Amino acid sequence: TTPGQSIQNQCSQGQTAKCCNSLSKAVANLIPIQIGLNCVSLDLISVLPIGKQCTQSQALACCSSGQQTGLVNLGNVCVPVSL
Repeated sequence: TTPGQSIQNQCSQGQTAKCCNSLSKAVANLIPIQIGLNCVSLDLISVLPIGKQCTQSQALACCSSGQQTGLVNLGNVCVPVSL
């Protein structure tokens, strides 16, 4: 498996491994959630290490597929992932 695939394997069904510039906490119906901002999907077939796909300032996360509108991902609920 590639580094991207091993991260994707940690994600729940319906989520995609992404590099996010930030993860912000938001409260939706009084439940705190993480919202990914300015996220890009990992290249799952690349053999490059994750550090080459995500910069050190980016957060690695599993995100539900939200819509990208400018720098804000709408409905992009994310769960941080550790390497």
